[in-house]
Amino acid sequence: LGRGREIFVLHATDASTGFVRAVVVADALLSAGVASAVLVVAADAYTKLFDKSELKVSPLFSDGASAVIVSSSPRETGGARGKARRWEILSSAFMSEGDKSGDLFIENDEARASGHLSMNGGGVFNFVLRNIGTTLERLYGSAGLEAGQVGEWYVHQGSRAVVNAAEKAVGAPPDSLFRSS
Repeated sequence: LGRGREIFVLHATDASTGFVRAVVVADALLSAGVASAVLVVAADAYTKLFDKSELKVSPLFSDGASAVIVSSSPRETGGARGKARRWEILSSAFMSEGDKSGDLFIENDEARASGHLSMNGGGVFNFVLRNIGTTLERLYGSAGLEAGQVGEWYVHQGSRAVVNAAEKAVGAPPDSLFRSS
């Protein structure tokens, strides 16, 4: 590396929330002045953790990757993919219940070196229903906003039932947040 350049690498496994949590960590590093730019790369390879015939998980989990550069100052984009955008994180909130970890986990499996993905879909759905209201209240409160002041929502595409619950919680029109493609 060139003189005066430092690279900090952090690896974390956090499934569906990994990308969002990584962007929040990147924002914190930028806000603290620890970094001037952060490359966030999220990649998941779930198909090695289950058989396609397992209908509890195969329709919901797949392989994918995404990347974004988060910067404390505007950057030139040098390409046809689009121009830099200004975004600001007003608030973030994450919820977990350790005693419910058995509802979604990767267990050791001698047949698969990487383990086996197991999910109790009803338990995960009930977790969402139990916590979405409280989580939204925390988000609104720490951002200084009220319900209805958010112009656009981006919802993780779990199941249609979970997205419909999110639509109801945020007051979005039915079927407005579910994307089939």
